[in-house]
Amino acid sequence: MFAKGFASLNLTRASVPNKGLSPVKGVAGALPSLLTRDFGHTPIQFRERIRIPEIDPPVKPKSPYLRYMHYLIEEEKKFKPYAKINPIEFGQKVASPAWESLFETQKEPYESAYHDAYKLYKPEERNWWMTKTFSDISHINNIRRESGAKQLSIPAEYRKEMNRSEREAKQADKATRTKGLANARNRYMSEIIPQLTLDLGDSKHAMKAASQMWKDLSEEDKEPYQKAFRIAKAERDAEREPKI
Repeated sequence: MFAKGFASLNLTRASVPNKGLSPVKGVAGALPSLLTRDFGHTPIQFRERIRIPEIDPPVKPKSPYLRYMHYLIEEEKKFKPYAKINPIEFGQKVASPAWESLFETQKEPYESAYHDAYKLYKPEERNWWMTKTFSDISHINNIRRESGAKQLSIPAEYRKEMNRSEREAKQADKATRTKGLANARNRYMSEIIPQLTLDLGDSKHAMKAASQMWKDLSEEDKEPYQKAFRIAKAERDAEREPKI
């Protein structure tokens, strides 16, 4: 299922640098008037690759500056609809100087939008990581490697908690194991191995033969050994109950 989803993966790559980009044309040329515009109420849509929830953690929201830069790029495209804009070059020549010249009140809509998105993102991120085990992440990375996607690295803030959760799960499992009791299979094995050892002349071969014989038994034939185990366990549990 994961591999199938990756077939439609669409990674957005940086476009070819636009050597003709000039800070005195397009958006940059209209910079004074742009700074007086209300950018905060302009819809912002970022081009991103398709996310596959099973193997992709939630994506961190774009920073206030990136939201602002995206708007300026869209404005530049209105002046140059066929131009290929290099985001890095555009950021250095246009967006970064423009952002630095904004008043705090002009930055506030972008910062507010970012904080609102971050509040929604953080619980989703935590839920995604904390519902995975280390084994899950290893399996997911194998899938991502085959698809050429970047490997995931468990955030430090979740790694410690995941370690504790797995440790507690192992302790709980260990506590529920039946100790000191031979299960149904072991009861059967201890019953027939002595004779098999005499017949085969080798305890290792006898063990292997007994294991195969247990697998070949029908559920009906296994039932006496399973019943004996249940009775022994019930007696042991009764003995452990606190006396009133």
